[in-house]
Amino acid sequence: MKKDILKEINTLPDDFLTALRDVSQLTQTRVYLSGGVLRDWLLGVSAVDFDFTVSENGLEFGRRLAETLHATFVRLADDEGICRVVWKGLVIDISTFRKKAQCIEDDLYCRDFTINAMAVEILSDGAGGVVCGPVIDPLGGMDDLQEKALRVCSSDCLEDDPLRLLRAFRFMAQLGFSIDRQSTQLITKFSKNIVRVAGERIWAELKKIFLQSKSSEVLMAMESVGLLQEVFPELAAGRGVKQPASHHLDVLDHCLETLKKIELVIENPGKWFTETVDLIQKYCTDQNTLLYLKVAALLHDIGKPPVGNLQESGKITFYNHDGQGEVIVAAIARRLKWSSVELARISRFVKQHMWPFHLNNARKKTGIKPRACLKIAKAAGEDLVGLFLLAMADSLAGEGEGKPAGMEREVASLFSEVYSTYVLRVKPVLDRLPINGHDLIKYLHLQPGPIFGEIFSELEQEMVLSGKMSKGQALDWVKNFLTLQKTELAQPDTRNSII
Repeated sequence: MKKDILKEINTLPDDFLTALRDVSQLTQTRVYLSGGVLRDWLLGVSAVDFDFTVSENGLEFGRRLAETLHATFVRLADDEGICRVVWKGLVIDISTFRKKAQCIEDDLYCRDFTINAMAVEILSDGAGGVVCGPVIDPLGGMDDLQEKALRVCSSDCLEDDPLRLLRAFRFMAQLGFSIDRQSTQLITKFSKNIVRVAGERIWAELKKIFLQSKSSEVLMAMESVGLLQEVFPELAAGRGVKQPASHHLDVLDHCLETLKKIELVIENPGKWFTETVDLIQKYCTDQNTLLYLKVAALLHDIGKPPVGNLQESGKITFYNHDGQGEVIVAAIARRLKWSSVELARISRFVKQHMWPFHLNNARKKTGIKPRACLKIAKAAGEDLVGLFLLAMADSLAGEGEGKPAGMEREVASLFSEVYSTYVLRVKPVLDRLPINGHDLIKYLHLQPGPIFGEIFSELEQEMVLSGKMSKGQALDWVKNFLTLQKTELAQPDTRNSII
């Protein structure tokens, strides 16, 4: 094992290793490569970020190393002696022994998990080169690596930084490891402490979980120890909330099941979308898109508990739960410090997730017209494909006795029809309107304002129905539209009249 580590260390640039050795000797500081980089190397994974632990004064060591290398020096935590050196694509984090530890072994006991609590000392070979000492592994991290086990170093580590509660599941997702029984008990005990952590730190860990292909299994494991409910208390409100006969699960379990189903659909879209599989596979290549889609799958019915109603007839309703869900997602976004893009795309999925089902009902009665395709395509924007993926997962997650037969087949065929209509009839209109805002100002002498948006929206819908227009025809249509608008405004309002 030592030979493997030395081989990996020797892949680092010679001038970096020389600078590391020289600064160590100059400052009479012992230097250890530690933490995740050793874990990754032992697992056969390459690394570009490196953690070094020094026996004293990490800030001074980092400053001198940066000067020697002509690199960038960044202070991260003065009180803990933590800094960063960035040099030629390498990110080198340097920290002093934690909690005033007197030796590297004591420092390793203060780490989060045993697989991250290993170190090797960087030494001079006496002939101008660099060697490393044996792997220092006081907590049995190497054995846990072989067993694929996640084990906390101590209960204190979870109290010192409650984010480690969530990091356990992030490593579970990334490495495919299992959390050992004692650690699971400790996480359950301290799960409520996660609320002490800043929202942006929680979200950073959650994103890494969602980006794994089996994130649903990890989220379910989080739910079993009470951690998911602390991170998303709005989800916990769905526990025990019964649903109509089309569902077999309560709201919380249905949300988790929908996440599971959407991962299955993403993995093998051709099983359900036989006619549009290439389109869906292309859509699913973007990692950020998958993140937004999977988070939305988990949160899509989050608006149900506040609006649920049991009618006298025994019918269960959740009217406007999609709109209520949008409001709740906005509150979650504020708490977890989502970016504006993250909020916009996730909340749009939640707000619109019922649209395909409503459109499918209309299709059964009257068929769907190009105008309806225009509305849903404009509303969903870049996520039209994702909206139907979410609908498919939502349908698959409901297996109650009252579920209509063939629902998944209908969702897939509806998407095929919507998309083909969009490509042939709608997109050409959206791409090439015959007039623009300058034309409205120049030829019709209109003042820019909200009316412009209304005009173009109505013009798009008219062109989807009637086909292409020349500029003159479009301007005539606008004149007629404005005339009708004035006529309607001129009509007396009799809504409150007493007859």
